[in-house]
Amino acid sequence: METNEIIETQFHCDIFWHLDGLSLRIYLLASKIAYESGKFFASIGNLADYFDAGYSTVSEHLKHLTKEGFLEIVEQMPFRPTVYRVISHDEWASLHLKQCCQKETFPWTDDPLVDPLAQKFHSFSGGQIKFRENDMRGLQKLNLADEILVQDFSDYFEKTWPYCIKSQRAAFNFSGRFVKYMKQKYTKLAQPTNPLKGRAKLLYETQKDEMRNELAVAETVPYGG
Repeated sequence: METNEIIETQFHCDIFWHLDGLSLRIYLLASKIAYESGKFFASIGNLADYFDAGYSTVSEHLKHLTKEGFLEIVEQMPFRPTVYRVISHDEWASLHLKQCCQKETFPWTDDPLVDPLAQKFHSFSGGQIKFRENDMRGLQKLNLADEILVQDFSDYFEKTWPYCIKSQRAAFNFSGRFVKYMKQKYTKLAQPTNPLKGRAKLLYETQKDEMRNELAVAETVPYGG
């Protein structure tokens, strides 16, 4: 497949993006047989029997794999199976620039601080929610361990997302709502530095209970649109 532009997809490129049908099946078999040696050899007749295909059909697919660079002829002698070197997808891609698809990237992909965590959120949501850079930085300011953030996100997503009106706007706003929820949970509910006594303590406990009730309601109210 030849192209001058890199095609973005939802998945990483691999050999099955370039090959299909019998060519792909032959290549996968060759890779399995080659294993650590990297070399593959089998008579066309045996391959034809194995794949229940015609002799000439198998021959054409081997020629195609060789022409496209997925197999490299190492040794070819009369009346003996041709010996091939199996070219891995990574090696093939390095020799055939701009002929592979590329997994879609996000604005925060190049940020080593937020990329892994944002990807975990995106993966957990089944690809529904994409976290924006500002939202990720807002979560960082809470100074919480990734494990806590992931657990809170999974809880919040499972409790809230099923009741959302499914729309692109709802998905776009979801990350911001989660950040707001986390700030309320870990900032407004934080224990004051100085210990409270008497009436001040009672007032604080009352405010804390009210905030918890508000958070519980926010988790179950549908939104979208």
